Amino acid sequence: MKLKTITLFLMLVLLFTWVFSVLKKERDLKKVLPKEIKVSKIISTYEKIGLGEGCGITIYKISPHTIEQINKQGLDFFKNLKVARGSELSEKQSLYYFYQDWSKTPIQESKNNKNFWSGLSCVNQKDLNKSLLKKIIQEANEANSYYTGHKEGQLVVIPSMQIAIFAYLG
Repeated sequence: MKLKTITLFLMLVLLFTWVFSVLKKERDLKKVLPKEIKVSKIISTYEKIGLGEGCGITIYKISPHTIEQINKQGLDFFKNLKVARGSELSEKQSLYYFYQDWSKTPIQESKNNKNFWSGLSCVNQKDLNKSLLKKIIQEANEANSYYTGHKEGQLVVIPSMQIAIFAYLG
């Protein structure tokens, strides 16, 4: 009887630890998004970490309410969205959580907006569905989406696909 109780207790501890780690990872992945961009789930995440540098992408499914607001307001929806959630969670104000002005696609690279393509190129064919990657590239090159960036990453919102992509290199 005692062994069953201990086993049950250990299983509950492991389950709690797993749930906590999943929720923490999801919260950490959402730190790069402004709080006004509501996300219903994380579709995919991929990162490659090297010595001192890394690259990767995270793809978020945007909530229907947020998509509705974007479709109604267009670029005006993004007018004041320059601060990511992570700035509120961080004791020191990292430049990583502050974005430049939003623009309509196609993406025009600049000093502070240059890592979307690098982040995507860091993902190889086996790590991301090939047709999804092709559609993202197509939409990022057309005038139907929105983007912003900072020194190490770019955030692209593609309303037609109901997704946001954060791609980074640095």
